[in-house]
Amino acid sequence: MIRIPCRTGLSLRRVVVLSIAAAAPVLLASMCQGLADEVRLKNGMIIEGKPVPLMGLDLTAIQTLKKNPTSVYPVLMIDTGIARYFVPEKQKVEVNRASGLASRFEKFKIDRLRSSRSLGPTVMGSFLNVTDFDKFGVRTVRVKTDRGEINIVEGVKEIGPQYLWLEGIN
Repeated sequence: MIRIPCRTGLSLRRVVVLSIAAAAPVLLASMCQGLADEVRLKNGMIIEGKPVPLMGLDLTAIQTLKKNPTSVYPVLMIDTGIARYFVPEKQKVEVNRASGLASRFEKFKIDRLRSSRSLGPTVMGSFLNVTDFDKFGVRTVRVKTDRGEINIVEGVKEIGPQYLWLEGIN
């Protein structure tokens, strides 16, 4: 066994064990922060994400509610990481905390080279032609725009359990 001298006289093994023991609660706490909750609505819909109670959707509603002696949160925002859903608090049936344990880890990110960024079209019309994805997760979409018909090359950026995140490559 190799001993590395240090000022405190602790061996390398003890330093490693102590640092792991000190870091474990921090790592577990940071992992639990990102866990998804499930919000069940009255219509049966289940939205998985982080629920955040809001006082309102605009500044005047928030200022009006702040004048009251009690705090009221009539709107529930559910942040899924991709989209935000705003639902009336009365539509919520229950919130299951950290029920989506596995979904946080079921994401696959794909890094790819992109060409230089340029301004996209200001007005997009209908899709004229959409090709299938190739083995690299790339497809071409022909779109009608204000500049005429253009081809947009899309690539898969992230694959999740309930979504496929695409981004324009050129």
